[in-house]
Amino acid sequence: MKINVKYHHYFLGEIDYTSMISFSRFCEEKGFTLKWELEENTLLIMSGLSHQTITFFTEEKQQSVFLSDFIKSFKHILLDTGITIEEVRGTGTLTEKNLNMKWFDTMNEHITIPKVNIFYNLSPKHKNVKTFLENQLENLEVEFVSKKEKNNLPSPTLVVQCELPPDFENFQTWMNKVSLGFGAGICRYLCEKLDKSILSFSPASLIPFLHRVKPDTIDDEHAPIKTEDNSDAAVDKRHISSKTELNAEVFFDYTIFPSTSKNQFIASGDLYIKNTGDTELINPLICMKVQPTELINVGGQILPPEVADVLGVQSSTGMKGWKFMDSDWFEKAQDRGEYWIGPIEHLRIPVGEISSLPRFQLTIEKPEEKVEAIIRSVVFFQDKNVSFPSNNDIRFSF
Repeated sequence: MKINVKYHHYFLGEIDYTSMISFSRFCEEKGFTLKWELEENTLLIMSGLSHQTITFFTEEKQQSVFLSDFIKSFKHILLDTGITIEEVRGTGTLTEKNLNMKWFDTMNEHITIPKVNIFYNLSPKHKNVKTFLENQLENLEVEFVSKKEKNNLPSPTLVVQCELPPDFENFQTWMNKVSLGFGAGICRYLCEKLDKSILSFSPASLIPFLHRVKPDTIDDEHAPIKTEDNSDAAVDKRHISSKTELNAEVFFDYTIFPSTSKNQFIASGDLYIKNTGDTELINPLICMKVQPTELINVGGQILPPEVADVLGVQSSTGMKGWKFMDSDWFEKAQDRGEYWIGPIEHLRIPVGEISSLPRFQLTIEKPEEKVEAIIRSVVFFQDKNVSFPSNNDIRFSF
């Protein structure tokens, strides 16, 4: 028996009924909210922030040219978080339950770079929202000024004034950075306030447990009946389908956050390898390709080969963990931008099971010029002479 799994009403996959207890426990530990839809045989998973609301309010006569652009970009950034964005006129309905925001923009012919002025009214228990916003905007190199403002509006309230130069060419890029800065800062504030993990609004962490259903799958029972004229083709088809299928699904689950150094960002996460074929996979060899090579270093719980046998994790079945494959791995990585990583000892991935490269860490240096940092991954199985690229890349634009 299969259970449908949805995240905020969009379909993620299916899970075996016998796995429901462990899967539900995993979701609860990560901070998700669960709801059964029994009539549809569906488990609905909601983000840990799904009951949070941000209220955008405008004055009766206020006209903001770019308010709709900001809200559209802001909603897109927060799509998977489950946070509700509501828009109201006036201040009469504002409450202390929600984070209240007002946006207005003006043209300033005396400046050449856009500037964000943040006027805040925050009680002590809400003051960290200001700190998180400032950190995010600073790391994204958005020029801003924060000012405390006494008013009669309920806390927490942020009034955001954007000053824009006329004929500014890179408006959309700037708008995306502002939306990302506010979105990331507010999410960090809400996670701290609610004691939630950042994984509580990351549906990618659920994928390894699920069976992915292809919409074009045809049940054999309803397949067209072959005539005698097509008997040879039918035999050939049966012969092909009896062959072993080698297949794997590879994907990153990661988070990017600013380092304590102002000139660095950190990407931390897991690389999952799920055996979706019908035969066992043995000894995955991972190649992480980074670009630009001089800006990105790969680390975490990956050991140099010369110490892997000593520092690996000892288990009843032998040494566990991952290692760089070459003794001169760092020099080769700097030269080609490729990090080759393999298991310390023999690793088998049975059909339907998952293995992972856990808690890797990427250090991304902030460049002097605007570039995009990209990390790709391909997993090789040399005994079968097959490879599988990751479904997603890690990308970060400066």
